[in-house]
Amino acid sequence: LLGGDAAAALRDRRSSVGLGPPRELEADHLAEELRLLAWLCGAEAEGLADGADVAHVQAEQRAVLDQHLLRWLPAFVAAVQGLELRGGESLYGWSAELLLELVIDWRTGLPGEAAAWSLPPLEPGLLDDESTGLGRIARRLCTPALTGAFLSQAAIRRIGRRHDLPGGFGKRWQVLEGVLAAAAHYDVVPVVLDALDAELARNAALLDGVADSLPEAVAPWQARLEQGRALVAALRDRVTGLAGVS
Repeated sequence: LLGGDAAAALRDRRSSVGLGPPRELEADHLAEELRLLAWLCGAEAEGLADGADVAHVQAEQRAVLDQHLLRWLPAFVAAVQGLELRGGESLYGWSAELLLELVIDWRTGLPGEAAAWSLPPLEPGLLDDESTGLGRIARRLCTPALTGAFLSQAAIRRIGRRHDLPGGFGKRWQVLEGVLAAAAHYDVVPVVLDALDAELARNAALLDGVADSLPEAVAPWQARLEQGRALVAALRDRVTGLAGVS
């Protein structure tokens, strides 16, 4: 979402270190967060050249990384790499992976451990509510903070095409709802859910790699991905059980 508390906090931090507000983009845009880190990196270099204590500058770097960029960058990289590629390796995917490696190296070189944090709480009992329809389930699955991964339109349509299922048009959750509805019509819901779980598993593999160096940065995403995959598995079991009864 544009604006909000995260953008306001970064605008305040930029002002406190003398950078000032961005002219065109939101303060929490990737380019602007990197601009802030570059500014702090320059301040550290100047301090070291002058023989000054740079602990306070490193504290600012740590705050930007721990409280902002690293809270979403791993999930962002997984999302970029999951986009449908045409004609070989994606420049964006390669750049995103390189950026993540750079940020991990940077953070592991700074003193201090990151504080624990969490993603928004989940609405309990989604499948236990008899009024829950495909649209509500699709919305949950297509909300990254509630599923643990970003399901792109490309990934959703790729799953649909694999089984000759139309996805329709609209927002991501509407496309997913269309694929699931078509899968129900053609009695292929379990295999579609298996493909959806495989997409979530791909995200989990990238987060596991980051966790080797910065476990606290991705622990909330890993836990949420487990919950997202559990929802897909429960939905599959529910559909399989209904098919067995019929």
